[in-house]
Amino acid sequence: MLIYLLSSFATALIVAMLVVLVLRARPIADSHRWFAAFASAIAASIVAITVAHLPTGSALPLRLAFASASLIPPAFLGFVRAFPVPGGWPSFRV
Repeated sequence: MLIYLLSSFATALIVAMLVVLVLRARPIADSHRWFAAFASAIAASIVAITVAHLPTGSALPLRLAFASASLIPPAFLGFVRAFPVPGGWPSFRV
């Protein structure tokens, strides 16, 4: 159980560090902001699921896990829309 907790928190920490690095590179770019939102939702979900596995018996971590996991699809769609920058080819017309 201890290895599971440590590895989960380490994974969330690595994802959070990636968010910081991406935002420090170009904080004004839409693709960087959407990726940071996507990765932050993943990190929050990892932490909430890990805390939910603790034997405290609280329902709050489960609700936070559901809330953070529900932010992953919209953030991913925003990232896909912003990256790569839409060009002229191929045309959107059929």
